[in-house]
Amino acid sequence: MSKLRSKTVATLIAVFLMLSVAAPIFAQTVSAQRLQTTFPIIEAMPNPVGVNQATLINYGLLNYLNTAEDGWNCTVKVTWPDGTVETLTPPKTWSTGSAGIYYTPTLTGTYYFQTIFEEVTYRNRVYLASESEELPVIVQDDPVPSHPGFALPGEYWTRPIDPQLREWYTLAGSWLDDPENLYCPYNDGPESAHILWAKPIGDTQGGLIGGEYAGSGAHAFGCGDAYEGKWTTQLIVAGILYYTVFESGMPNEQVLVAVNLRTGEEIWRKNGLDGEIPSHGQILYWDSRNNRGAFSYLWVGGGGGFFFGGGSRTSDWDAYEPLTGEWRYTITDVPGGSHYYGDIGEILKYSISGGRLLRWNQSYVVNYGKTGMSEAWGSQVKGRSYDGSRGYDLNVTMASVSGGSILTVFPGDRVIGGRTSLTAGVTLWGISLEPGREGTLLFDE
Repeated sequence: MSKLRSKTVATLIAVFLMLSVAAPIFAQTVSAQRLQTTFPIIEAMPNPVGVNQATLINYGLLNYLNTAEDGWNCTVKVTWPDGTVETLTPPKTWSTGSAGIYYTPTLTGTYYFQTIFEEVTYRNRVYLASESEELPVIVQDDPVPSHPGFALPGEYWTRPIDPQLREWYTLAGSWLDDPENLYCPYNDGPESAHILWAKPIGDTQGGLIGGEYAGSGAHAFGCGDAYEGKWTTQLIVAGILYYTVFESGMPNEQVLVAVNLRTGEEIWRKNGLDGEIPSHGQILYWDSRNNRGAFSYLWVGGGGGFFFGGGSRTSDWDAYEPLTGEWRYTITDVPGGSHYYGDIGEILKYSISGGRLLRWNQSYVVNYGKTGMSEAWGSQVKGRSYDGSRGYDLNVTMASVSGGSILTVFPGDRVIGGRTSLTAGVTLWGISLEPGREGTLLFDE
């Protein structure tokens, strides 16, 4: 028994010693797992570049961070053609890991740029120090176009237009609503009239009757467009035309058709959008930390939208995808009144109540309470319903005016209002919408 007991004790001591020796190895493994290799980058555009011409230096790491407020602190080492060494301390990067600054070289020759990153601990992980390769930037006497333009097309073109063809914006406009005085800019085209395609609309037969009708038969079928009107919706969004086939007197037969504006090709045809017809369109450009780009919609509601069963709907708006006709999201409790488009295409409504000037903002409804990365548009907006009563982003005291009501609005500039009277004549007043001066009186005549 004593020999067995001694052997057991010896075995336990051996196991203990093994664990004691292995413990530091285990600790080192955990430590190694917390070490993170970093991958520094350095870029310049344009390269080559002209002397005294700015070039954009992109610096940082390929390692991304966890929250929108975080960023890497890097330095950029610049070696001049004459050997002078300059150290730049640019702002911290975006959470994506990189950022950019402009640098203007003052000597001809070759500059060398290098990103330098010092070791740092971030979220309980050690990000190791690193240096990028040295990037040669050739500086010459003549400046270099950093983003050269492109001529307008000399032949037929198609959509989508490559966004690098910036100058083509002059011919790529849309018709989102009935514009003021029916003036729709950004649609430059051929000076002479020409027919691209033709389609019959609704029940319009058109053409000569023929035969024995009306004696000589020299009469035409009724075109039906003089009074009834064939298009209760007439919108163009990004080169796609949306129109209704039948006049508004045929509610149960209304058909909404989407066709390619250039070719006449039918993209889709629906019995309205869930039984309704859009009143206006929208192209909203959204610029946030998470994405930048435009989103287009067809809107049902807003007072101008006809829907089956008669009447018009103002309190609830539905947004539909123009390319497919599918529902995207809903805004409830939208205020009445005329709508206008803001700088990014957001839909705005203005009103006066109790001596205060109010502005309702469709984009503010959707973005209410969001900050940082959550401000993104797109998939986060789809399939939801939003409370439109929380959409007021401006509520300021307004100067006293002579009365009347709002006549028209120039967003970011002014509100024009007034009234007419057989005894007092015509009164017009203007209230400023300039940022910082909202609500102040411009004139009252």
